Amino acid sequence: MKVIGNFLGLISLLSFYSCGQTSKTVNRNEDDVRKGELLSIPLSISSGSNSSFNLKQADGFKIQVDGCQSGYSATANEADPSIRVYKNDRNCLAKLESLVLDGSLYEPKPGSGFQTWLPGDLAFFQKAGSNDTSLRVLVKSQLSSPVLTEDSVSYEFSEVKRKDPKTIPGPEVSEAHKVGVEGELAPPFHVFASSFQGINAKGAGLFEFILECDLLQTGSDASSSCGGSLNSDIDYKLVEDTFSGKLTYLNAVKIFSSPGTQVLGVDNHASGTQSKNGGFKTTGPLFGPDQMHLRPKMILVLRRAGISFTYFNISVSTLFK
Repeated sequence: MKVIGNFLGLISLLSFYSCGQTSKTVNRNEDDVRKGELLSIPLSISSGSNSSFNLKQADGFKIQVDGCQSGYSATANEADPSIRVYKNDRNCLAKLESLVLDGSLYEPKPGSGFQTWLPGDLAFFQKAGSNDTSLRVLVKSQLSSPVLTEDSVSYEFSEVKRKDPKTIPGPEVSEAHKVGVEGELAPPFHVFASSFQGINAKGAGLFEFILECDLLQTGSDASSSCGGSLNSDIDYKLVEDTFSGKLTYLNAVKIFSSPGTQVLGVDNHASGTQSKNGGFKTTGPLFGPDQMHLRPKMILVLRRAGISFTYFNISVSTLFK
């Protein structure tokens, strides 16, 4: 009985000393990071080579660092173009929230901001108080995970020009290539002129092409024809080139089996001042693939009567140099 009494007494004594004490879990990795080296990472917000801004660097910006595994966060602006972050911290992202150019504040366009904040991610910024997209901003470099001493963070901006079409240089539009069923006339056209007219919130380019008849177009409006083939029998698509530049007949058929076909209407025939032999101009609007800066190679495909095709290789890589 005495042994049992002593045992119960020991239990009571231990309970007394532990009463009111709270256990605390410490994440040693996070604690170690906070005790580590605080790095100063350089920041750069600069204009792309095709930008018409006089400034090479933004004259103002705000960057927020968050997402760090350690829970650390920080902000930076133009007063000190660097960001402080702990070496070996993980998952940190330096996020550009706004920039100032020529005295105007630009912020991400709603629904068109960055998705990952990683190199190659693209966003569209608009002037404060305006609904028009006026800047494309590209992540050029970002913090590593874990953060490294040699890291740097850089963003590149350039203008989105909607009312100042940029002509795609001739070498960037190929000669016509024809595929189809033997005995069936492929659309007898070549690209007479092309222009880049803007970009949408998903980064898809807006284009216009004028297709000129290889021969001499006859008739007018809905009854116009080229080489004996009615223009009203033609439809077309602009797609990403995932075919290494060369379409087979089956490739062409498959392209038109997906949504997005543009139909030649009676109101978009090219006038005599737009092409020597007559033809038509694309309308729609005609957009290329999303995130055009990552997919600069495209194919414009014409289809006649659903069975014969003429296609052109299009490259817009010069727009991003």
